[in-house]
Amino acid sequence: MEVAIKAVYKTLGRASPNLSDSWGKLIEPMDKELAKAKPDRVALWMSEDSFFSEAVADLRAIKRAWRDTTMHVETDYNEEQSEKVFDAVQSFMCDLAKRLDQDGNMR
Repeated sequence: MEVAIKAVYKTLGRASPNLSDSWGKLIEPMDKELAKAKPDRVALWMSEDSFFSEAVADLRAIKRAWRDTTMHVETDYNEEQSEKVFDAVQSFMCDLAKRLDQDGNMR
């Protein structure tokens, strides 16, 4: 997921993120880009609006639902819950990998 979120971030044309950047720090400029009118967005985000809207929504959902509570040791997961997390992340990663490489280049 770290590779995925940084790949989406790189499409904004900003300097590469730091290894220590939090998910919140990486998602914030993505949200700002989506809040702009389409003509004011980075060209790729304008032409691939649906793709980036869905990718950012998925990243935010995964962050809130599982990443934060796992990384901050707030939640334990049983086998069924773990499979649900795995399935959601696997689906996101497969969809993203079909369209975007780890350097933020569209396929």
